[in-house]
Amino acid sequence: MFSRRAKKDREEPGYLRPYAEVARRVGAQFEALLWQNAEGQRRRFDVLAAMIEPEKRALADLGCGRVDLLAHLHGLRRVPRRYVGVDGLRAMVEAGQRLIDEHGYHEAEVHELDFVADADALGELVRSRGLDTLVFSGSLNTLEQPVAEEVLHRAYSATPPGGLLAFNFLSDLFPRKEAGEEGPAFRFSTLGLLAWALARTPLVCFRHDYLGGHDATITMTKPA
Repeated sequence: MFSRRAKKDREEPGYLRPYAEVARRVGAQFEALLWQNAEGQRRRFDVLAAMIEPEKRALADLGCGRVDLLAHLHGLRRVPRRYVGVDGLRAMVEAGQRLIDEHGYHEAEVHELDFVADADALGELVRSRGLDTLVFSGSLNTLEQPVAEEVLHRAYSATPPGGLLAFNFLSDLFPRKEAGEEGPAFRFSTLGLLAWALARTPLVCFRHDYLGGHDATITMTKPA
């Protein structure tokens, strides 16, 4: 059993606190995921599904929340060969497990894990679960870009040859909003992250053609 659960009495780090504060108020509901709206979440999931071909993958959903991505892929009939959900908040992990049990998603499991604080966790997760794909959907948004790049570096290092790293983020090429309008989320340098990816592999795909350029998705295949 893969297990690296956080201590119950540990205070949430700053990047998890916005989620935890909402979850304490409303429970493990959609609002605690900090998505602006459900349609935006679904659009991001559709883009990911088109780019990664999930039915061919054994994937980890890093920052999975209530495993909404898994439910969406089932709705598309594009179910991964294996799904491992990971989240740093116990309330979300418990909600995800309830959904897995309720729908009988036999290919799926979910674990409590802080992949930002635990530098070795992603490598161990890939090895122990035979994963070939790591996905971040919205789960980098409360990290400052240097921290996000360090997490992505660990994830790419953990990805096996021929495997895939996929992530989306708020693009800085979108017209800027008033300060504070986006809450705790950070916008990243889109061209900077694209250059970061291309410095590691030539096998990069990039999309910026959805949600009016508000968001971007990058996938990186590690050469075999």
